[in-house]
Amino acid sequence: MSRSYLPLLLALFLSACGSGSGSGNSDIDGDGVSNELDAFPQDAREHTDSDGDGVGDNSDAFPNDASETSDSDSDGVGNNSDAFPNDDSETTDSDDDGVGDNSDIFPNDDSETTDSDGDGVGDNNDAFPDDANETVDTDGDGVGDNSDAFPNDPMEHQDSNCDGIGDNSGPGLV
Repeated sequence: MSRSYLPLLLALFLSACGSGSGSGNSDIDGDGVSNELDAFPQDAREHTDSDGDGVGDNSDAFPNDASETSDSDSDGVGNNSDAFPNDDSETTDSDDDGVGDNSDIFPNDDSETTDSDGDGVGDNNDAFPDDANETVDTDGDGVGDNSDAFPNDPMEHQDSNCDGIGDNSGPGLV
């Protein structure tokens, strides 16, 4: 073969296979994936975006969920869905009171979060939050209704001799 055909053969080869610059077979970022198939042709760390969210699968904590890309606290719940994205022990707050459901004794009551005495009545609605035997003081005398012989009389709460008359209004006290 004469040397005069060599430039022509080279030109034909380059046009058929691509020259490496600007053709569909080029790989600008050098990641081994051609630009045509590379979702991120200028980022060697990425080439696929399975969920089409604009974040490459290598950087996307949720490569198959277009609504999530990161999980700051590594709890398995994406930041967009996590009410507490920086607390790995909490993810939801059903009543939107700012206390996570795992820590909230009343996760569906936004007015309550704790029950210090464990009586089933939240501290905010418990007149005696540290006394499991008392929750209500109807007459406001400072004695819980369960211990108050006269729960509707703020002047009486005790009947020591069980005569039906409060100790504060017994004979000689009126």
